[in-house]
Amino acid sequence: MDYANIKTRKYDLGEDILALGAKAKKAKLEANETINATIGAMMDDVGQLYEFKSISNVFGRIDNKTYRAYPSIDGGPVFKDAIKRFVFQNQLKLVEDNFESMVCATPGASGALYLVLSNYVTDGDMVLLPHIHWSNYKEMIKSVGATYQTYQMFKENEFNLDDFKQKATMIAEITKKLVVILNDPAHNPTGYSLSKKEFKTIIQTLDDLSLKVPVILIYDVAYIDYFGKTMEESREKFAILETIKSNMITAIAFSGSKTFGLYGFRLGALIGLSRSKHLIDEMSRITTFKARATWSCSPATGISIMNHLMNHELDYEDYLNELSYVKETLNKRGTEFVKIALMSELSIYPYKDGFFVTIPVENPVEIYEDLANQHVFVIPLDKAIRVAISSICEKEIPRLVQALKNSIEKIDSYNE
Repeated sequence: MDYANIKTRKYDLGEDILALGAKAKKAKLEANETINATIGAMMDDVGQLYEFKSISNVFGRIDNKTYRAYPSIDGGPVFKDAIKRFVFQNQLKLVEDNFESMVCATPGASGALYLVLSNYVTDGDMVLLPHIHWSNYKEMIKSVGATYQTYQMFKENEFNLDDFKQKATMIAEITKKLVVILNDPAHNPTGYSLSKKEFKTIIQTLDDLSLKVPVILIYDVAYIDYFGKTMEESREKFAILETIKSNMITAIAFSGSKTFGLYGFRLGALIGLSRSKHLIDEMSRITTFKARATWSCSPATGISIMNHLMNHELDYEDYLNELSYVKETLNKRGTEFVKIALMSELSIYPYKDGFFVTIPVENPVEIYEDLANQHVFVIPLDKAIRVAISSICEKEIPRLVQALKNSIEKIDSYNE
């Protein structure tokens, strides 16, 4: 007899990124020379999870009655105002002048992604992804009964606009709907950031298709605060949304996990934008229902931190100063990795910003296993190896690159 329903009985997460990360942590405890390049979190130079002291100070100032109580399902009016001011910064007026909007607090950006996929995607639908992407997108899409189509993300080290447009048009014609997940800037897992010209062309393509079929752009900005030198620079691409003429929905997924180093607090938000009030009212209604029916309400602790931070200028300035230091540290690691990879003739996807660098390979699982035997842990992907530069220190990079180079050459020679 089958107990699980027909859709879920074959679910199997297998050894996902978190499971492989746990293996690496165990190895590090057993052998100190272990390099753990699996963790998608910011670590300091001694291998400890980086603590934003400014955020810890904010947490200490909040009355515990605030976060011990149930929050509103959507986070409440103070949170919704705070999250829009934080996410859009100096682009907020442009956004508010051009779009209707809604906000719902979520447990991380993953919660935001799930709210959109579970409400706008169903059996027979296809979601458009780049050929190299965060693996959990596929699991979420599968969980709502849909499938996905991929486009080749790069063409001569730039975003492949031609294949994106071709695949987007194909899905729109087949399913009479188009849902696209775009992770930018500091794409996970490549570290690529779209140029403003590339982003504008993507938006134009979706806007044109939205005149024929419903279009939803899921804009995953989980790593936005690790791009650009200033908050204003990191938000410049939001201005391009003004060019949208149709009623297409832009669903922005925000992650407080990365922005504030609060991975376990599960702070996130969904921000919906459209020129149609009807579509935004509907989005607010159905996502609030889905949130209530799934996790009830998001953790009040993260909501309380965001509310305090955006209404206490000195605390906010302390955070911005600390964020600048963290970005500088991450940029140094990225620059060093790219430099040594180039010197070693190790091929990588074009890296610009963020937590990860990715190496295209033919035999990722075999390379992962060979590296693990050398106390070097990475993440095997489909035809690629992901390296989390967020979780290593600069002095580990030369050994890491050399180990990658040697292992790839050895495994490739075995498979010739």
